[in-house]
Amino acid sequence: MYRIEQYMSGKEASELLDALQRADDAWYVDREKHFNNMTNEGRPSKYDCMLEDSMPDDVRKLVDAIRPWDTDEMIINRYHEGMSIGRHHDGCISPFVSVITLQDNHNVVRLYPEDGEVHEVPDKAGQMYTIASSTDHEVLPVKSERFSIVILRGMMHNDY
Repeated sequence: MYRIEQYMSGKEASELLDALQRADDAWYVDREKHFNNMTNEGRPSKYDCMLEDSMPDDVRKLVDAIRPWDTDEMIINRYHEGMSIGRHHDGCISPFVSVITLQDNHNVVRLYPEDGEVHEVPDKAGQMYTIASSTDHEVLPVKSERFSIVILRGMMHNDY
């Protein structure tokens, strides 16, 4: 099961995207080399991330403005052409994971919920999808630079 909603305006998404594109590469961590997110098959994933405790001030201000009340942690993911995250589940301490997409036209997210069907979630600027952290999902190789915000969430509303 998953939920999709328009979480922020296109203007807000564009403003955050601009700040992330301006951020120096030094703010990002290569997840293939550090804190690797392994696939279900044990292969490393290829993408970069900006951790919450090391965001530049302008990015932090924009991220804090959209922070859901039940946030445990927020992480920015950046993918260059060809980067991806193989099929995996987050298996973290937070029971839910939300992802906010900041751009349109990246149709690269696949969800594998327990119903056995494959669900593709097209990117739409400002859209957020929420899944249980135990749900298998993947980001297929991107065709151009892509940014998203990953939110580890704890105390969810009853309507999720």
